[in-house]
Amino acid sequence: VNLGGGGVALTATSPLTVLTWLAIDLVLLPENAAIRAVGRVVDCRPRGDEFAVHVEFDTLREEDRDLILAHLLRRQAEALRRERDLRS
Repeated sequence: VNLGGGGVALTATSPLTVLTWLAIDLVLLPENAAIRAVGRVVDCRPRGDEFAVHVEFDTLREEDRDLILAHLLRRQAEALRRERDLRS
């Protein structure tokens, strides 16, 4: 799963039709922050025996978008710390 403030990219076992509406429930770990979004499939392409699906959020509370962005910043900071520690 690749998550951003504007949508999500994920892998599905069956194809989803472009413009299909989805209700998406997310739990951000380790914070256990629950988020519900509504989005539309904007792209779906075969990838091996699965499908790469891109969903653009249509309805997402501003507070939930802020939670996603804060989560992504924390994850990025953790990755940078790990990389720095490996070089030390």
